[in-house]
Amino acid sequence: VTLGVGGMALGSLLVAPTLSEGAKILLAVVFLFFTAPIASHAIGRAGYYSGVRMSPDTVKDEYETYAIIDRRDKLLKARVRGRAWLGERRQREVFELASQHVRQTLNSVRVMHDAVQDFLKGDLSTMEEEASRSISLENKADELAVQALEVISKSRLSPEDRGDLLNLVYRVRNVGTAAKALAYRLELAEEYHFPSKIVPGLEELARTVMETVETLVTAVTELNQDLVSAEELSDLVSELEEIVDRQRRELIKLLLKESRLLDAASFFVVNEVIMRLEDLADACEETADHVRIISVKYLRLV
Repeated sequence: VTLGVGGMALGSLLVAPTLSEGAKILLAVVFLFFTAPIASHAIGRAGYYSGVRMSPDTVKDEYETYAIIDRRDKLLKARVRGRAWLGERRQREVFELASQHVRQTLNSVRVMHDAVQDFLKGDLSTMEEEASRSISLENKADELAVQALEVISKSRLSPEDRGDLLNLVYRVRNVGTAAKALAYRLELAEEYHFPSKIVPGLEELARTVMETVETLVTAVTELNQDLVSAEELSDLVSELEEIVDRQRRELIKLLLKESRLLDAASFFVVNEVIMRLEDLADACEETADHVRIISVKYLRLV
């Protein structure tokens, strides 16, 4: 309607040169009145997405506010609809296999987190037992993943749903693989003199990674209960992963400063633990990205 009225006003100006000056001014005002908001919005949108200064910061800020409000309104409407991803009974049964896999992966990561805590305490005997148990649990999770992939491949899900669910299982499997890699690194640890300044930072990093994994598991579970919640939790996983990145950078700087207090073997193990923790958080973020894609697609937020 806006473009139509503006076009009519512009057309009248172009095809009727005999109009009086007053009429031309009136038509010009009508044209600007109806088209200026669209032009401003388009400029703001271009500036917002490109980062190029195409408009004043106030216009960019206004569009950012508009985008946030628009997305919030869509989420509220979607929550009222109460959409889940796979609603039919047979579909839910297939999804339950994926849920079992992700829960088993969480069990593995929890035991691995306990192993990291004992590593920091210097209780290497208990740490080795927990690292071994974490690997065993993840091997069982792998078996569930293989079973889930086989059932999903033969299921009567739509090709699109089947592909989304297969990709989800693969990505959760990557989370378990990252946890297993960390457990293997812990098994390399021997008696060491651990710089006390590093312990608090490593404990904080391990806690944040554990929170990231738990949030991801909840997001995956919510896919078949509340897609809005799943989408919001996937965003939280990304935020937590950014915190992990920052903590890892600060910890590496501190480790390098304290490296003279560590022998080469201990330095290697500590550095590997830090890097593998980050890998675990990265795997969670990749899985959360897929959860977000599924949520946005089926909620029709785009």
